Amino acid sequence: MEEMNYYNIQKNTFKVSDILQWYQEKTLILSPNFQRNYVWNEDHKSYLIDTIIRGFPVPLIILRNNIPSFDTFKSIREVVDWQQRLTSVISFILKKEFKLKKNHNAIDGWKSFDEMNNNVKQRLLDYEFSVQVLPSNITDSQVLEIFSRLNSTWYKLNQQELRNAKYYWEFKRSVFKVSNDFKDRFLKWKLFNLNDLSRMKDSEFTTDIYIYMLDGINARKPAIFDRYYKKLDKNFSNREDIEYKFDFILSVIDKLIWDDIQKTIFTKTSMFYHLFAIVHHAMFENDNIRILPKWWRDKILNISQKIKNDEVPPEIIKASSRWTNNIDSRKILFSYIKKYFYGN
Repeated sequence: MEEMNYYNIQKNTFKVSDILQWYQEKTLILSPNFQRNYVWNEDHKSYLIDTIIRGFPVPLIILRNNIPSFDTFKSIREVVDWQQRLTSVISFILKKEFKLKKNHNAIDGWKSFDEMNNNVKQRLLDYEFSVQVLPSNITDSQVLEIFSRLNSTWYKLNQQELRNAKYYWEFKRSVFKVSNDFKDRFLKWKLFNLNDLSRMKDSEFTTDIYIYMLDGINARKPAIFDRYYKKLDKNFSNREDIEYKFDFILSVIDKLIWDDIQKTIFTKTSMFYHLFAIVHHAMFENDNIRILPKWWRDKILNISQKIKNDEVPPEIIKASSRWTNNIDSRKILFSYIKKYFYGN
């Protein structure tokens, strides 16, 4: 029986200044044969630098100690995983190839490393990476196996996770901020569980609500979401207004029906979409009021019970239970709910 390999991996921490020194001494190999091509753009790079400046955690770096150089007797380190990030750090601090984006950092935006104050420079240089170092006796084929495992996952990235990786500016940051601000309320209402939050389903739902506030009822389709992220990525001019309305309406719903929401059909995100829409309609489109009358609570609970018990027309049963993300079904269901509240 073939004996299983066991790798004696060293765990350590190194500062950004250590990485820079290795690069200058030519003892750091950023692009060994098994690494992917460097594909990060300036948005990716700027976002990483801002993350480091703020002292936020970053993923683990994997290196391999290679056979020491017989000319310098210095240890050579190969980057197994993190090549794109380390290249970004080097290109910002040593090569001066890009500046920090203003949308990522309002204070130090549009500054190169040399233009930053000394405190920020020192913070960057002193930042510590968590590093695992593979021993030099690990072969290239074994490194390839490790690299393959590092870059595989038990879960295929969903559409929202792909958007989060692709976009870095105003629209994405607003969606992420608002979703994070309301995660406790989402959990309390049982709209999502912790696993849902870890897969960014709350951000996807917030995107759906944003699109409603911007342009009315639409279908819940990846292509439509992608179009809004692309269109508003760097120019989300009404961000403040949208964030205000989102916060205001969720606060109104919370005060109006409190924990009773858990007894209703509105714990389904497809149905909560319509609860949000009808409250938005009352407060910012139709009545333009800021306090909902108490009878709204009874209306919400009553219509929930009617739909739950199938005491509604067949097309409403279908729209609320099967084709919930279809634009026609959404319009039919919203019209029915609006008529229930307004009688016309």
